[in-house]
Amino acid sequence: MNICRIKMPSGPRPRGLLVLVAIASCLLLVRPPSACSCTSFLIKAKDGGSVYGRTMEFGIDLQSEIIFLPRGYRFPEPGEPRQAGLQWESKYAIIGANAQGMKFVVDGINEKGLAGGLLWFPGFAQYAEPTAEDRAQQLAPWQFLTWALSSFATVEEVKASLDDVKVVSLLYKQLNQILPLHYTLHDASGASIVVEPRGGKLHVHDNPIGVLTNAPNFDWHLQNLRNYVNLSPVNAGTTEAFGEKISSLGEGSGLLGLPGDPTPPSRFIRAAMFAATAKRCETSQESVRLADHIINNFDLPRGYIRADKKGEAVADYTQWSVIADTKNLAYYIKTYQYPVLRRVAFDDFDPQSSKVILLPIGQTITYPPLLEKSKPVAETESDSILPIFEVGRIEPERSAFLPRGWARPQVLESSEDAKKFFDAQAAAKLVAQVDFEKQLVLLFAWRGSGQDQLEYTVAESYPEQVTFRYVPGRTRDLRPHVSIYALRKNVTWKTERNR
Repeated sequence: MNICRIKMPSGPRPRGLLVLVAIASCLLLVRPPSACSCTSFLIKAKDGGSVYGRTMEFGIDLQSEIIFLPRGYRFPEPGEPRQAGLQWESKYAIIGANAQGMKFVVDGINEKGLAGGLLWFPGFAQYAEPTAEDRAQQLAPWQFLTWALSSFATVEEVKASLDDVKVVSLLYKQLNQILPLHYTLHDASGASIVVEPRGGKLHVHDNPIGVLTNAPNFDWHLQNLRNYVNLSPVNAGTTEAFGEKISSLGEGSGLLGLPGDPTPPSRFIRAAMFAATAKRCETSQESVRLADHIINNFDLPRGYIRADKKGEAVADYTQWSVIADTKNLAYYIKTYQYPVLRRVAFDDFDPQSSKVILLPIGQTITYPPLLEKSKPVAETESDSILPIFEVGRIEPERSAFLPRGWARPQVLESSEDAKKFFDAQAAAKLVAQVDFEKQLVLLFAWRGSGQDQLEYTVAESYPEQVTFRYVPGRTRDLRPHVSIYALRKNVTWKTERNR
């Protein structure tokens, strides 16, 4: 199967319930997983269409790309971590978002309008144990969504086929853990289901709310809604007490008591209220903008959630958000660095193609002037490029691993420099993502604790100043680490160590 990598162009009563597919794939290598902040929802339009939205929170860079998987593709892809036994061929093409260069989707939509995502389900996911007898039925936790989207057109078809597969407890080697996941799915009719692995079996729930976050189980979230039956989009009136008339202080008094913290139960309630009370749009295409406004309420900036009491390790932040129009078969994405929706649709691809297509996301940004005559400094040709972005997962040669590589990265200023540390195929992948006329590449490659982290901050100055901060782990397993960043050439940078 050929792979083609190209650049993305910059490019009244319950009113539909947003399925906030919080792919709780928020994982931190060896540390206890803290990535549990994804949210998903569904909203419906008057024309019968529906739009699904979801955020992706994670504590480490997932290096996600938009991926197109054609019809007739054979799964699983060779090289997947610890493959399960089920093999199948895709009936329907898929557009979605992947993680860490793998050819599966953590969120996506197929050409029949079936859409959904993986969400973190820590402490509650209970998979079957793999056995030799049922190997031909086995799916790894991260394969389930790709199997469903590539095989079925509706949620009813998925429900009817759940007994044909077993999701089994397998290690995902990229993150060195068994991923605790549950799944949200929506089809073009507006029907929604939640699939949860519990007690070694797949339990399916019809989802009239269209919302999903993370732990605990879906039934619990539905019961928890009963604690908020007083919430209303209608402002509260006045009341009398002590012989005095008392009125609210301002707008929104009907929603007084709506939980605002980022825990999964609170996000479930907020997403349900937003989806139920938002004014329904005439068309699903108009609903995309509505979904975008709702998603903004769940955006987590870096540092808002911390993984330890010292506050040094940043946990979840919103790496990207997506919206799927199940009627018009379009998929929209915005990223932490590029918070503007960009669109890709099945009309952009040949579903019968033999190519898997990967689209890098979040590389460039422009700031269009408000007035025709205005031309801000940041709008020049070179500065339309982001000061920094992390290049997708590409493995370098052994020569890249030098002592203290985290502190003294290799600086690559041309495609010829890339060939010094990457084989021909890997160098071609790097060159496809970087404009060496305007950017340089920093290749960090070192061996250290599996808990090692490399973070960076960008100072709000012009030109920007990037500081890379190394956070050493405590174990002594000496694992290889690779981080590759493209920097605009006028950006300054330095490295520091957290102590």
